[in-house]
Amino acid sequence: ERILAPAAFAALVLATMRTVAPNLFCRNVTSTTERICGLDETMLAQLLAGTLGFALLLEPRLVARTGQEVENTIEYAYRTMAGL
Repeated sequence: ERILAPAAFAALVLATMRTVAPNLFCRNVTSTTERICGLDETMLAQLLAGTLGFALLLEPRLVARTGQEVENTIEYAYRTMAGL
């Protein structure tokens, strides 16, 4: 019984996701995500840093505001977990 409930829930979630977002399970998406997961972490970090730098050049206020929102969200989650 303890094993069946989580398995049934997982099957329900999978069936729902296949209905709501069938593109997530197509062969093209699966092969693309496998390739992305297999890439070098350093290259992905450099790509992310380059993207952030480009966004910073285009809209520095938006990047700063987004950073503050992320910081506030993390602080709120930390305070909630700490019970403060």
